[in-house]
Amino acid sequence: MSKQDVPCSTVRFKKSSGLLYQVRPEETQRPREAGCRVPWQLTVIAIGILLSLRLVAVAMLVTNSGCVEMHWLCYGIKCYYFIMDKRTWRKCIQTCQNYSLSFLKIHKFLQDHIIRDSYWIGLSYNNKKKEWSWIDNTPLNCDLVAMISLQKTGNCKYFSMTGLNDDDCGKRHLCICEKGIEKYPAPLCSVNERSQSAL
Repeated sequence: MSKQDVPCSTVRFKKSSGLLYQVRPEETQRPREAGCRVPWQLTVIAIGILLSLRLVAVAMLVTNSGCVEMHWLCYGIKCYYFIMDKRTWRKCIQTCQNYSLSFLKIHKFLQDHIIRDSYWIGLSYNNKKKEWSWIDNTPLNCDLVAMISLQKTGNCKYFSMTGLNDDDCGKRHLCICEKGIEKYPAPLCSVNERSQSAL
């Protein structure tokens, strides 16, 4: 190819009607003032940190307020409330009632779950009738009779890894309460419970 064969053209750009990015003359000419504006992202992060600290403070206040520590587990149509501080058998009944719960009556739940500690249940010995009965005065069913030791050492039953055992009702064990899943439990910190926790 020779120098004469090369086509030549001139490209001219027409000014747009303002749709493209435009730079204002004052932004390019004037220096930006340092510290004048804080980006909104930093503001959001600061507010998030403050709210997180407040949440931690509230959580610490609630845990130190003397409320009963409870661990909930729902199984089938029932929810079970494991109260993780040791109490006498009577105090367990009172605690369950304070939260509008029932003291545990054994059924399939305890047979299906491994219990690692000892928990009072709503079973006691009726000295007048000379038999074990539930707190609601229903008799013991045949399946559980086989689990009860023949040698009675106390008037109240607790459940542990070894099965059903009895003990003096004044001794301290953990508690299990229950409630139907269709009902919601009372708040964990009732006024009655706080006053009893202080005792």
